[in-house]
Amino acid sequence: MIKDKMTNSFESEVALMSLRVSLLCPLGKMKMKWPCRGSDCKHLQCFDGELYVQLYVQMNEKKSSWRCPLCKNFLPFDDLTVDGYFLDILASNPSGLDIEFSQDGSWSVFEEKRTGNIGKRDSVPSTPPVSKARVIDLTLDSDEED
Repeated sequence: MIKDKMTNSFESEVALMSLRVSLLCPLGKMKMKWPCRGSDCKHLQCFDGELYVQLYVQMNEKKSSWRCPLCKNFLPFDDLTVDGYFLDILASNPSGLDIEFSQDGSWSVFEEKRTGNIGKRDSVPSTPPVSKARVIDLTLDSDEED
């Protein structure tokens, strides 16, 4: 599936060099225990099957609208499949929360690209630089300025 997603197709003008996926379940935002997806799902990203079953049994006791939390395709319990490759990745206990798949299907822990400045990342600073501003009191009358 990884290699298929990365292969150049004639319809696409963009060749994928790598794909980034998360080891966090999109439902519970915790590292997955049982990485699953539907047998008909086309996405690489998995979700935690144990949490999926717990949540959907509670929410859908009265109706049978089991849906994939990622692509929203119909996903009954019988179509839920555990991804063995993701299970092996999780068993190796990678240090990061995201992994990156290469064109050959191998994976590595995703690391943010850094700029040439040591310790600086390619991102917008969280706080703007402080500048000295002149304060003008608009509550004063023009005659009272001094």
